[in-house]
Amino acid sequence: MQSITFKEALETWIAYGFSLNLYIRDPAKIPPDVEQKIAETIKKLDALVESSTISTEEWLAISDYQKDSDPKLYRAVWGSFAKSIIDDMKTRDKQHLLADPGFQSWTSDIDIALDHFSNGQSKHNLRFQTGCYVGEQAYLIGGYAQEILFPRNKCWEIVDCETIQRSGRTIILLTAKEYI
Repeated sequence: MQSITFKEALETWIAYGFSLNLYIRDPAKIPPDVEQKIAETIKKLDALVESSTISTEEWLAISDYQKDSDPKLYRAVWGSFAKSIIDDMKTRDKQHLLADPGFQSWTSDIDIALDHFSNGQSKHNLRFQTGCYVGEQAYLIGGYAQEILFPRNKCWEIVDCETIQRSGRTIILLTAKEYI
């Protein structure tokens, strides 16, 4: 098998990111006929994200888009992964840390994050918000969703929690900051 390119790895992420993260979180589910391609795609995406940072120009574009000098990024989480986060938060008294073994896809568009998977697919309406900083390790994919890809296993500390109403749904919005 010929090695895949960064472009092919990125195209695979855009088309199948949800499935890639499922496989990363549970490697036993990887079909044997695509195991090698998935492993190579993950390796390329790791290298791409690890070698990238948010540039001043990218930060300014996000800040300008939001018309805010302190721009935020947003992430939608659903299904069993969202349920596990909610369950974990119920059992802890103090510090809430979250590390996702999968790639972490964020957007600079709050409407995309709030409406993502709002078709009733998940009863766990959980969203995250965090700050966006120049020099932060991430890869700006862009596109209509203004997608920003953070590295796997990045650890976040949940510092605030609020409940908001959106189109008749209750959404839990967690504020996170990088945990070092």
